[in-house]
Amino acid sequence: MPIIIKLIFNDNSVAAELENGETLRLTYDVYSQYKLCSGMDLSGSLYMEVYDESRKFECRSKGLLYLGLRARSVDEMKKYLKKKNFSDRDIDDTVEYLKGKGYLNDYEFAVLYTKDRMKSGKRGKDLIVRDLYRKGLGRKEIDKAIKECGADVADEEAVFHMAQKKYESVKNKDNPAVKVSNYLRQRGFDYDIIKKVLQRLGEEVQE
Repeated sequence: MPIIIKLIFNDNSVAAELENGETLRLTYDVYSQYKLCSGMDLSGSLYMEVYDESRKFECRSKGLLYLGLRARSVDEMKKYLKKKNFSDRDIDDTVEYLKGKGYLNDYEFAVLYTKDRMKSGKRGKDLIVRDLYRKGLGRKEIDKAIKECGADVADEEAVFHMAQKKYESVKNKDNPAVKVSNYLRQRGFDYDIIKKVLQRLGEEVQE
């Protein structure tokens, strides 16, 4: 049976080095609960309990590190932890833990993501909505975030300038207006704003 040969105390965890070469990282609460000490024999069921607690700790730690890079959606977090080979139980535990701490919130994520994508003015509502769906968010959170950020109302001047720039690159090709329209659709702008800017563009070209 695994025997603890050394305990290493860190700021937020205790690492138990075992005779078999394995290292289990645990919270101080778990360390105290099981009264772990050097030379302790982790027999059958005791080993599994401590091992499970270690995996839970590792899963939460990975989740926190993943959030350290940028905000994440719940779905992104689950997929990431799944790739790290954590069990569904530990993943669910970590997600609920992060939600409880306020670190994981789909609505707040949707708002941050939408604001970031709106900065350049080159992404329309439809493209942002599609991206949020791909990140696993629900319609309710998406609609609320889009409205709060003002992404449901396109910046006509910004879209017009995009159309002008695109037109300059395709004006000598067949059906330049269609190419501009398709370009704006790919950027996520709806037909109403596209119709407006194409009308302005046509008037400008005729002058």
